[in-house]
This record gives sequence, C-alpha cells and structure tokens, in this order.
Amino acid sequence: MLTDEQIIQRKVRCSALPRVLRCPASLAQSRDIVIGSGSADAQRGTHVHHALALHVAGKDVPFAGMEDDVRMLYYMALQIWKDYSDSLVLLDPPETGMSGDLNGTTITGTPDLIAQIPAETPTLVVWDWKTGTGSIGDYLDQLLGYAWLAQKKHPEYKTCKIIVAWVRDRAVEILDVDDAVMTDWEKRLKWALAHPEAYRPSEHACRYCGSVECEARAAYMRGAASALMKVEGGLVPADLAKLYPQSKALAKALRQYDAALRIALAQGPLDIGNGKVISLAAQPRKSVGVEKGLPALKASLPGVDLEPCLSIKTGELKKLISGTAAQGQKGKEIERVMGELEAAGAVETKTSEVISVRRKEKADGG
Repeated sequence: MLTDEQIIQRKVRCSALPRVLRCPASLAQSRDIVIGSGSADAQRGTHVHHALALHVAGKDVPFAGMEDDVRMLYYMALQIWKDYSDSLVLLDPPETGMSGDLNGTTITGTPDLIAQIPAETPTLVVWDWKTGTGSIGDYLDQLLGYAWLAQKKHPEYKTCKIIVAWVRDRAVEILDVDDAVMTDWEKRLKWALAHPEAYRPSEHACRYCGSVECEARAAYMRGAASALMKVEGGLVPADLAKLYPQSKALAKALRQYDAALRIALAQGPLDIGNGKVISLAAQPRKSVGVEKGLPALKASLPGVDLEPCLSIKTGELKKLISGTAAQGQKGKEIERVMGELEAAGAVETKTSEVISVRRKEKADGG
C-alpha cells in the first residue's frame, strides 16, 4: 500500500481512469507507457473537438486546410448540438481544464462542455463528444471523473446528467448521476489509488495500456497475434467477433510503431537489408472542393447530391463523370469538367508522406 507521501505525489487524468480502476498496478507503470502521436482517428477526433469548442464559444472555425473527414464529423456533430443548444446554458468556456484533490491525489480532466439546464432546480450537465465507436460503459469511469470535477467546481447543483453525443451515430445517451453512483465511483477510485500492488490484467485494461514492461500486456499482445493468425484457416463469424478487441489492440501497437518509424525516417532512409532501404516519399493527392465547383458539378452530374461543405477525391469524381458520359465520350467529358473545375479554383492538391521501399543504390543516388 502507498504511504501518504507517495499518494500526494500522484496525478491521474480522467481519461486514464477506465484503465486504472480495472488494473491499479498500471498507474505505477505509467512512467513506462509510451505516449505517441496517437492514431489518425484520435488526431481527427481532437481536431473535431477543437472545432466544436470554437463553434460553441461563438468563435470562428478555421475551415482552411481542414480535412474532409474532420469537416464531415464537425457538421454531423452540429446536427446533434442544434437539438440541445437552446436548452443548455454554459457554465464554463468549452474545454476548460479542471482538477480536484482526492485523498492527496490530484484528479485532472478537460470536459468538452459543462453547462446547466435552467429550471426551478437547475441540473448540472457534463457534455462529452465521441467521434469514435464504442459504448458508454467503455468510458463510464472517465465520464464520472468529469462529473466529479464539475460537481467540485459547481457544488450548488444538486442534480447532474452526463450527455454523451455519439457523432457518427448522430445519437445521444443520457446518464443521470446520483449520489449513490458518485459514492461508489469515489470508493473504487480511492481503493485503486491506495493499492498499486493490485495487479489485475484483463482484456479491457491491457488493451488500453501502453506499458512496455508489463508481462501481462506482452502476453496479451502475443495471444492476440496468435489468435489472428487463425483467420487464414477460416473462422466462423462468432469467432471473428470475439477477436475484434484483440485486433484493435494490435492495430494500436502498429500505429505506435508507424509513428516512431516516421520520426526516425525524418532523419533519413533506413537500411532494412537485402539491398533495400525505407524512406519517406511525398505523395500528392488531388481533391475537388464541392462548394467552389458546384456549378460545373451540377451541370455534369444531375441528380447527384453533393454537400457544398465537403470535397471529393478526383478519382471518385472521374468515376461519377464516366458513369454519366455518353459512350466514347468519357475521356473528353472528364477533361472538360476537370478543366472547368481548375478554372474555378476548385481543385486542391495536398501532399502527404508515405513510407516507401526502394533499392539502396537508387535511394543513395548510385
């Protein structure tokens, strides 16, 4: 068990609570956890959250350079927000960082929104955007952490609700938080923080832990890789479904590897043996901004619903044009439409870096 002095030195983020409460020992290993740049989905979610925070705060949202997926999720989220914005009054600016003391341990978190539902007895509201997939159970301890912090900052509210907005599903889940729920959460967290020797590896805890020294997590990852190898032999749908959490854990590890590799390749090519090297190569991608190219697109693609807020990849657009062009005129029609879009300034080119394998002589200029 930790001494009082050791406990005082602790700081725990709400986002880590689902893992810590399942396996308290993972908190003691946090110094070994590798924090990478995150997956593309995670980065996308961060950008969406930031854009929504600006919108809710009444500030301008910078759309220039915004990725199509980010813009799409942003507008999907606004469809949810418009149904609730009139009934909520913000108590703090969006994404306000909070902290509170629990027996000498600092709990920190940044809820998306803290608001109230005005009434004779107003209700405190913790609003959380989710741009990924999952269930409220996956994030419950994190969300209760936000509620705990919000209640610490706004103790005048006697009732509290957590509203989770699932952007991709365009749906919300609402959880009423009463004293019994918070008392149980606080009791479980106090116990976990005071018992770092409680080593409880499980599928859920290990999946979200990034420790590089925990043998249980290493065994979990080896088991996941071994299980996925059975896919080649053919698995029934039920078995495939059971492997989904393990596949996500491996995918996360591969994303971390990819991020680390890209950092290394930024310094130059790396030898992988057999006379080959890997390096970063620039790859331009063209897309068409639908808003600027709308007149030309409407004329060429009648009946095709294209949202003005989005863009479309040139390859996909050419397929659409080919599908409507007369036989023998597809090439000319594509050339004509693309010319009009170029003239309208609707064609955008973005360059991304891809990992390329080359012969060593070519990469070295030999």
